Amino acid sequence: MLTAILVMAVPFANAQVQIIDSQPIGGRVSSPQPRSAPAPADAAAQAEIFFQIQALQQEVLELRGLVEQQSFELRQLKQQRMDDYLDLDRRLSQLSGSAPSQPVVPSASTSRSLDVARETAAELPVADGAQANELAAYRTAIDLVLKQRDFDGGSAALQQYLKDFPAGHYAGNSLYWLGQISLQKNDSQQSKRWFQQLIDQHPNHQKTPEAKFKLAKLYFEEGQLERAKKMLQEVASTNSAAAGLAKDFLQQNF
Repeated sequence: MLTAILVMAVPFANAQVQIIDSQPIGGRVSSPQPRSAPAPADAAAQAEIFFQIQALQQEVLELRGLVEQQSFELRQLKQQRMDDYLDLDRRLSQLSGSAPSQPVVPSASTSRSLDVARETAAELPVADGAQANELAAYRTAIDLVLKQRDFDGGSAALQQYLKDFPAGHYAGNSLYWLGQISLQKNDSQQSKRWFQQLIDQHPNHQKTPEAKFKLAKLYFEEGQLERAKKMLQEVASTNSAAAGLAKDFLQQNF
């Protein structure tokens, strides 16, 4: 009997037991895999991108510096132009009480820019009666523009002057300055209308060549090249201060 039991136990002793890992209910959980180090090529690409970003940042800083410098220089130019305005305006104030026969000669600084008012003493009427009222109205308007830099107020005053004195001594000047104010406000369409009105109503006015030059540039910017060229040629054929600028513009753009 004992022998039989031993014989039966031998298969169980020699049998191999298969062990199955237990899994949690709801899915398998994989052990975290170690991250591999970036390949040398990837590291080089990342370094290159980093250096490019640094270079772009440096370029942005340099461009910002250039913009700030140009803004400063532009402010200086505007201030210089305004100083020229005020200087010539002071000269006109000294002449407002009389009408000498000699014209006002602009200084070297004022003659550099077409935006400076070149008013001749011959245009100044004798300050008595109605002419004194006309002069006062114009002076008030021009002071708003040049001294107080109140472009809206100056524009309204100049337009009122034109209503009160449509054939006044300063009608042409008023139209010119209205065009200039519109340019300052980036209203090119209104500026074109004022300059064209000056050209049509006062073809022989001293500021008409300047108005033509500015009007031609506006047409050029709009792509009306033939119209602009014709007007520039008309200005270039005159003896005005705008003739030289018109010639230069024609040489550079046509």
